[in-house]
Amino acid sequence: MTLAACIATLLALAYADQPTSRTEPFTEGVAILAPLDAVADARKLWLAEDRDDLAKRASSLGYRLLETKAIDRDTVNLVVYADYVEQGGYALAVEVAKYLKGRDPLRTLDLADFPEQLRAALEPAFRTLAGGSLGANRSMRFAIEPLLYVGVEDPTAPRTIGAPSLYDLAPNLTRPATHPSRLDGGRDGSRNTDIHSSFVAQTKAEAASLENATVVYLRASNDMQRARWSQALWKAVEDRVGALWTEFAALQREEGLRVFREHGLLGELQSGRAVLSGLPPTTRRAVEAELRRHNIAIRDDLVVVLRTSQWLICFESAPNTWEGRPLSQFLFGSRSR
Repeated sequence: MTLAACIATLLALAYADQPTSRTEPFTEGVAILAPLDAVADARKLWLAEDRDDLAKRASSLGYRLLETKAIDRDTVNLVVYADYVEQGGYALAVEVAKYLKGRDPLRTLDLADFPEQLRAALEPAFRTLAGGSLGANRSMRFAIEPLLYVGVEDPTAPRTIGAPSLYDLAPNLTRPATHPSRLDGGRDGSRNTDIHSSFVAQTKAEAASLENATVVYLRASNDMQRARWSQALWKAVEDRVGALWTEFAALQREEGLRVFREHGLLGELQSGRAVLSGLPPTTRRAVEAELRRHNIAIRDDLVVVLRTSQWLICFESAPNTWEGRPLSQFLFGSRSR
């Protein structure tokens, strides 16, 4: 074999032993919403080989690939720091709603029975309440109370005329005791302690703040591209948060209506609308009280519309003295950001 032939053979063998490289580099754009102190990690996504690899790398670094879309003629991947949408207040709200699903409002709950992660996320709100007029309720026991939002098909009336609670519509029901002075030795036999024992919470105790967020652009070539990508990125975040809020509202509505239905308080209103004369007696009286408050004429054929149902978190600030706030306000209004 000639020297030239030997060299050719060795080169061929050496080439065959080389690892196969990707034939097409990943050239899609990436817009990343990241904390200021995590920009260096965010830039590691530059190493992605394809979209699947981008999603995998994003997940490993604590990000979520929300959406891939065409912006003008560019294909752009919209990546968000996971805490901004998955562990924030809206994700927490969905998890709390899922945990409360199926609960009996005539039985009390105790924060001590909640999964550890949910308990840690909710404790700031309880501490805020305990520092005010609810200071005596150190047991962190509370009750959930559904509200029923209704309106009427009358162009002169407000969209919602009232939100009577379960106990407004069913005065024969009694709110469960949660104040320590009304509990036998600090124990309440009506507590829910065995429901959802296998529930696994995903929520973190603290959510990342958007105050120190920035957008990192990979493969954007000019300011106009960056502006368009940023607009799409924030829209994706808005859509995601909106979807979480919609899920939270749907869970509240579903569970609230379940309770009202079980106590026979909806009647024809189950379908979403009913004439006043088709309502159960206690529900009709509550609606008529709201009509009088708004100076709306009471007629048997007036159409009552079901708007939604919402949960009230209720505490006994003193024996038989109840204070409550909507679950949404409890979750968002008392959390430090």
